[in-house]
Amino acid sequence: MLMNAPSPKRHRPTLRTVLTCCRLAAAVPLAVQLGSAPAWADWSSTSSTQLILKVDPASGTAAAAGANYAVSGNGLAGTPTLNTGAAPAPGLALAPMSAGANFSLMMSVRPADTLTTVSPTGALPAYTDVSIQQPGSAGGLMGTVSSPTSGAATAGGAGTAATLTQSNTFSVF
Repeated sequence: MLMNAPSPKRHRPTLRTVLTCCRLAAAVPLAVQLGSAPAWADWSSTSSTQLILKVDPASGTAAAAGANYAVSGNGLAGTPTLNTGAAPAPGLALAPMSAGANFSLMMSVRPADTLTTVSPTGALPAYTDVSIQQPGSAGGLMGTVSSPTSGAATAGGAGTAATLTQSNTFSVF
């Protein structure tokens, strides 16, 4: 004969029971809760150093100027006609428009440079517009690269440059 066993009494969890379970779960590390699976990652690293030392050479430019004539004034009559921008003709003949009147005359003449061949040795012709840059002086210009991640550069004299570039790249995947 089967006997009916008394049914177990179900109880509702109290707030105290729930909080106690939460505290226990927080105290147990996540790795223990999920199982201890090993972690791994691939990674790579690249390092480089570049050193550039530069000493500027001497240089220069020369620009030949063309002829430039300017004649302006007022209170004058004759040849050439003033304020036209034309070069004055030979035989300039100007006189005041009336006796005893005020007048002004301004004349500017710049002859053209004589074109010459520029020497491959670096000599510049005597033109109107000449610019010369002195050569750089190495002075204390120096640099070293001792490893892919280590280098040093020291400034030199005028007309020099030292550039040290270092690059480190790390990748994790």
